Amino acid sequence: MTENNQPEARRGQVTVKHASPQLFRFLSSLPSYHKFLDDGGAIFEATRHSIDAYEAAFPDAPIHDADGTIARVKIKVAEVEHHERLAPQDPDKKQPFNHQESAIDIGLSRPYYAFFDDMGTAKSATICLLIAELFARKIIDRALVITTKRGRPQFMNEQLPQWMPPSIKYLKGELPATAKKRVMKYPDEKVMIGFSTPGAFQSKRQVVDILEFVTGSQRQGRTALFIDESQNFKGWDNERDRNMTNLLKQAGECIVKKFLFSGEPQPKGYEDLLAQFSIMDPNIIGHSTMQSFTNQYCVLGGYQIKEIVDYKNIGELTARIAPHCRYIKITDVMDMPPQIWEERKFEPNDLQRDQYARVKRELVAELQIALESGDYETVRRTCANAASKFTVLAQISNGFFYTDLMPGAEEGSPRNIQRLSMERPEYVLEELVSRHQKTIIYCRFHEDLQMLKETMEKMKLNGVEFSGRLSDKQCEVNKLAFQSADASSPSILYATTGSGGEALNLQIANRTIYYSNSYNYGHRVQSTRRTWRAGQHETCYYFDIFGFPIDRLIWRNLIDKRDLSAQLKLATEMAKLVDQI
Repeated sequence: MTENNQPEARRGQVTVKHASPQLFRFLSSLPSYHKFLDDGGAIFEATRHSIDAYEAAFPDAPIHDADGTIARVKIKVAEVEHHERLAPQDPDKKQPFNHQESAIDIGLSRPYYAFFDDMGTAKSATICLLIAELFARKIIDRALVITTKRGRPQFMNEQLPQWMPPSIKYLKGELPATAKKRVMKYPDEKVMIGFSTPGAFQSKRQVVDILEFVTGSQRQGRTALFIDESQNFKGWDNERDRNMTNLLKQAGECIVKKFLFSGEPQPKGYEDLLAQFSIMDPNIIGHSTMQSFTNQYCVLGGYQIKEIVDYKNIGELTARIAPHCRYIKITDVMDMPPQIWEERKFEPNDLQRDQYARVKRELVAELQIALESGDYETVRRTCANAASKFTVLAQISNGFFYTDLMPGAEEGSPRNIQRLSMERPEYVLEELVSRHQKTIIYCRFHEDLQMLKETMEKMKLNGVEFSGRLSDKQCEVNKLAFQSADASSPSILYATTGSGGEALNLQIANRTIYYSNSYNYGHRVQSTRRTWRAGQHETCYYFDIFGFPIDRLIWRNLIDKRDLSAQLKLATEMAKLVDQI
């Protein structure tokens, strides 16, 4: 190429006035956006991948960086240096672990970083310590912490008082909240810590309020962004992702630090990383659309060649993200007690066996119920597909099923419940629960919780519930009651893994019972770490309850890290699954 034909980078794209045949072939191979012009020129998107590929293909034809486009794409990774602590922890309190000390040094040295530390490694404490050091150095005057809805009260009311150094004074508040915004306008030499949830980013109106906190008055705010459980932002181009992108764009230089924290045991796939790393810097991975990312790193197949069936160029992807993240296993940084897993089997009654066999055979559960008038009423549940069949079989194993909707009822209306047996709750509470040991019981269905509640009342056992059936306020009250070491405190916490399986510190217990499992591998593994985490010194016991083959099938899928949809995809013939259930 001649000097007059030197490519020019400006406003996120590279323009070539006269493209040679070699350049045409090169652009045709790019996974990202490119366009051939009618005058013989071409333009292509200035992503990190496209620039690196161009420089490798045309080392003697450098691109003129007209406005800093390439400088922004090229990421310079700062060295991590050790910093003396300006906000040391109270010597009478528990001191930070080594991995938390290294996180502080990383946070002080880098503008962004992803801490993919294992569950139970005290990530909340790391966030508190980072906020303290950044504020002590006047790098920030406020912090935005985005955490789960259930985890927010625990973070605000337990983690902050426990881990914030005594020299750091702070104001805390939930966002968005008008009253708290007024208070936080006058911090009086205190660091302002606003707590929000991923759900708030479903609403543009709430994001506007969060932005007001981040930027401060006259856009003088200096904010550190902490996203706890960042896998909640793994979706690409959905409402939550778009609102987060808009917040970052409008906040601009008011956000001086960005840190991701996630203990998710296994992402769905490498595509989950694109949105998360784009929050820190879109140039890390170097693709601005899911399509270009997929073209570069994914192998498509399946229905209409639109499903990701494998990955490619993983070495290149790993090299891009490795300088900006870490993964730490809990056993590598802490001395943890043993974990012991046991299987327990209860005997279903004849009615359960009959209905289980009928659903397997006919896809219908059906019962004749005697009425007070002496007549009989037929109740049934019809399985519309394989997925609903699996659900109904699991319910029957638990001792109930939801009946079909009444004629004329709209889809989604509440269904009646038909009880079959109380064998499972009675077995669990009689055989596995002690009145003198704290025990957690995880369930899949709300009816499981109800049956446990009724059985506990009958047996005069002291238990509290933590689930979506209750308000957030009541769940918090129940959690605090269970965490109490008082002799009269509840000895049982019964919950769903979705609500009570994450963002809770339940080290006061060391016994966990899986009354019934769902297909959600993430919920299962997260729930095991409610007891086996920093601060636990006792051996942790886990019990899985089996009644019918469907229980073992779901458990085996969890071991194999598969959800229901993956299980159905693996079975090219349903007969393969029928033999298992």
